[in-house]
Amino acid sequence: MPFNISYFPVVRTTDPKIAPGAVGVAFVTGDRNNPLDYFVDPDTSLANTLWTTPAHHRLNVVFDRQDYNTTITASQMGDATSMNTNTSASEYYLKTNYGYYINFPAPTTNSSPPPPSFIAKGIVSPIVVNGVLFYSYFTPTLATCTGGGGTTSTFRVMNIMKPTVNTGDATSSNPNGRVLSWTGVASNLTIRSVLAGVQAGLTSGSGTTNNTSQAQNLKLQDLLTLGAESYSKIRVWRTVH
Repeated sequence: MPFNISYFPVVRTTDPKIAPGAVGVAFVTGDRNNPLDYFVDPDTSLANTLWTTPAHHRLNVVFDRQDYNTTITASQMGDATSMNTNTSASEYYLKTNYGYYINFPAPTTNSSPPPPSFIAKGIVSPIVVNGVLFYSYFTPTLATCTGGGGTTSTFRVMNIMKPTVNTGDATSSNPNGRVLSWTGVASNLTIRSVLAGVQAGLTSGSGTTNNTSQAQNLKLQDLLTLGAESYSKIRVWRTVH
C-alpha cells in the first residue's frame, strides 16, 4: 500500500540541506496461498517439509527517499516497539533507518499435526487513511483434510510516522491496538472516505461450514481514524489547450 508523505522529518546532511521528497509503502509478509501452513515445519529432515517455520511474519513500513538510491535490508528497519520516534532526538529512527516493522505473534504448536505449527501471517494489504494505518493478520487454529479455521485480527496505528504498538485491544484512552476480530479470513481492507476504511468478515460461526447449528454472521464494519477535525482537500486543475 503506497501512501503520500506531506513532509519528511529528516533534513539532508549534504547540500541542498533540505527535507527530501519521500513516499511510503506499507506491506505485510505471509503466504496467502498457504494460510493453514501445510508443508511448513521447523524440522527440515522430514520428507514432506518444503519450507521452514519463520520466526515471525510482520508488518513493514518503508519510506522511500527520492534523493537516495540504495538497497534496503532488514537491518535498516527499526523495531517499532523500541525505536525513538521523537524527531528532535539524535536517536530518531529515520536518521539511521528507512522504516520500521511490527512483528506478528510467534508461531504456536499444533497439538494435532499436520501442520506442526500455526503461524500468524498477513493475507490482505494494509491501508493508510489520513495518516492512520490499519493492518490485519490471520492466525490459523485448525487444519484438516476437509478445511480449516482461524481468526483475523485488525489493528489501528494512529500515527504512521510515530507508531505506538499495542498488541491488545484499542481503548478510548489508547486508540492504538486491535479494533476488529473476525472468524476465519476477513475481506480486504478498503478506503471508504478521507476519515474511514471498511472491512467485512464473519463475527461468529465456524467460518468453514454453512449449517443451521452455527449461524454465519457476516458484517461490514467501519474502521475509524477518529479524525473528526479532518476534511478532504479541495484541489483545482486547469487544462490549457
